[in-house]
Amino acid sequence: MSLRLLPAVLVLGAAIVAVAVPAGYAQPASTSAPSTSPLLRVLRDTGGRRDNLPVYELHPDGGRFVTLLSRGLPGRLLRLYAMEQRYLQARKGKVPEPAYLLLSNREGGFPGFGFCLGSACNRETGYVDLRFRARATGYFGAMDQIFPHELAHVIVAQLAGPPMPGGSNQMHAIGVKTDRREAFSEGFAEHFQVMAIDDPDVLPETKALLREDYFKRRAERQFGEYGRELQARWPVPGRRRAAFPLWFAGGGEQTLRYYAVKANAFARAPRLAEHLLHSDPFSAYLLENTVPAAPTDPPRTPAQLVSIEGFVASLFVAWVSDAEIQQRYREPAFYEPFGVAPGRVSPLENAYLKLFHVLFVARPADVPAMLAGYKRCFPDEAAALDRVVRTIALGQSLDVPDPIWLANDDFRIGTSMFDQWRSMPRTHTFDLNAASEVDLVAVAGVDRRLAGAILKAGPYRTVGELQRVPGLTRPLLDRFTALERRAVAMRQNPADEEASLTLMGIMAPYLWRALALAALAGALGAVAYRLVVPQRWWRAVVNGVAAALVGFVLEAALELPMGLAAVVGPAVGFGVPAALYSFSFPSRLRRRLAAARPGGGVPGRARLACAMLVAWSLAAAPLALLITPLF
Repeated sequence: MSLRLLPAVLVLGAAIVAVAVPAGYAQPASTSAPSTSPLLRVLRDTGGRRDNLPVYELHPDGGRFVTLLSRGLPGRLLRLYAMEQRYLQARKGKVPEPAYLLLSNREGGFPGFGFCLGSACNRETGYVDLRFRARATGYFGAMDQIFPHELAHVIVAQLAGPPMPGGSNQMHAIGVKTDRREAFSEGFAEHFQVMAIDDPDVLPETKALLREDYFKRRAERQFGEYGRELQARWPVPGRRRAAFPLWFAGGGEQTLRYYAVKANAFARAPRLAEHLLHSDPFSAYLLENTVPAAPTDPPRTPAQLVSIEGFVASLFVAWVSDAEIQQRYREPAFYEPFGVAPGRVSPLENAYLKLFHVLFVARPADVPAMLAGYKRCFPDEAAALDRVVRTIALGQSLDVPDPIWLANDDFRIGTSMFDQWRSMPRTHTFDLNAASEVDLVAVAGVDRRLAGAILKAGPYRTVGELQRVPGLTRPLLDRFTALERRAVAMRQNPADEEASLTLMGIMAPYLWRALALAALAGALGAVAYRLVVPQRWWRAVVNGVAAALVGFVLEAALELPMGLAAVVGPAVGFGVPAALYSFSFPSRLRRRLAAARPGGGVPGRARLACAMLVAWSLAAAPLALLITPLF
């Protein structure tokens, strides 16, 4: 997984996971007795370096992780990895090695190459780097799913070579349209996460995920609210956009990697509100690249499909699960380099061994190349593969034109989806042949009607062919030509924008907006508070801000209906204690309340208690209204 965007954001996500996840989903303290399997060796970093390589050593607690990862899909992939190593020995003379797992303090998961173990150093040896304290099982994105994901990156690099950069400069995520190279690399790896959860021998804690729909319902609510916030005309950000890193990194995306991939949701494009394309194309961009589509939404074009890793993952899940492809065994000579006989290869292993062979022979860099290479290697399976593709691509083929990369300096996006406020802006790059309405209307001079005409007239072999689009003027054609030149210049002088990422750089806009929102809600809450309890202004303001801050934190942390935690939290946390304490309040407060309401008399203690509870509820209400998309 190349997603290196702010590992510390994941730490912040853990702050709400502890609150939002049911107690039954904790990582087991231990597993069964350590296995003696030689397929996997577990390492830890010594902190030293030799020959400019890190020095690792065997982890003293490695047996526990070997046992964990020798079952289900991780265990099957370890056996496939051993076959792949023998295949590389037969084809390239490479000495077979076990799989390696490095347990480190780095957040997330990564493939790595090159390290020293004992006196031996090898710059080409692959390994998987996972966080030592990561959840082992029983959670979407746990180690039993991320390990096969990262090991798949190692396998592809060993067979087909390291992934080459594409044309997109956006950091990838499950639903983001990047480029076909990035989507192929990540989508192939991500499909193993689905296969791991669906494996019949999956660990009980992970199997339990499918018996309960808590995570599915939570993700549907989170992304549904986020989509409504983006399309609302209400200018204040709702709780989902205001706390995006927490819920998205805290399990939202990992849940999509299962349910949205299984539902093939990324084969369709979410419908966009008309006003977004005219007035707020960046919000339209966020929605299009983050929120999974509904079954009734329109299909994406083939060029878009192969540029979205979520779709590529759906394709590979269907590919390796197809009964005809699984059962179509090859001649015995095919399996000899893998060191096995056909009779000792399961149907699923058979499907993967054929993919491994194609990766090595065809060296594909994207889905179209993978499909073409498979058909060349196994022409008798072309019809079965075409059937799978038509099903997942919604009746379309995936024969796509070459990309034409454009760079629009006038449309700035954030550095990753986490950068919702573009605190680290970057030029938007897109493939003309995979463009969406959002990509095109962001170009100065292109409205929705012209964008539709450009999409209808495609695909294009050159930018110059845009001249056939009705309504596209010569100045606009020159503008598109300039966008192409800008994209070429960016590729020739790439900027390492990921290296500039910092936690504060991403989080500062969220913090400032949260404080501004709390200040506004606090001011309104102070007015509401004084309508009921005539406190001094400074005290009313303190109470209003306190209600807003507590309500905002609870809204971000608790999965309750929108606005409920913002009101109930302060009402219970502040209002109830104040109501109870009001029975001992000085009489002057009751007299002040009476003076504010002529003819009402001096209220009793019970009436004052009710007034305090109502005052705190009203003080919390402005925040609930501000963060709720009203229209």
